[in-house]
Amino acid sequence: GSIGQTLAPMLQGLGAQVRGAARSAGTRAGVEVIAEADVPAALPDTDVLVNILPATEQTAGIVGREVLAALPDHAILVNVGRGATVDQVALREALEAGTLGAAGLDVTEPEPLPESDPLWDAPRLLITPHGAGGRPVGADERIAANLRALVEGGEVLHPAAR
Repeated sequence: GSIGQTLAPMLQGLGAQVRGAARSAGTRAGVEVIAEADVPAALPDTDVLVNILPATEQTAGIVGREVLAALPDHAILVNVGRGATVDQVALREALEAGTLGAAGLDVTEPEPLPESDPLWDAPRLLITPHGAGGRPVGADERIAANLRALVEGGEVLHPAAR
């Protein structure tokens, strides 16, 4: 879709080998797109799985135990689609077991994620506040400053209460 066609060249510009998935295979905007049925065979060779799926009856929990188990142990899951598409219990279990390298969630189910949700304590997991879409002017700089502060052990600006 349009999000994938926007995201793919950005990732390619960073040196990533990009492959998309859709209902039917082909080439879209110069990117190889595999059919949905071929996704399981592609997962073992996937270093970063970026999920941009919408929430539908067909996509509910689609990134579940089987998908996570098929990824290499070093793989990273990034979800900027909808929270309902990822089985968050299976994700937490995979991170705790070390069978998934890391994950970044810009969306969760529900939103906001309750303070008591065990997902907050999962290792190698970054949860952001559904900001992957448009954001206010200057937000990029604030995000970069906060990431630098986290890496360098500094103080994060405007921390959110869990």
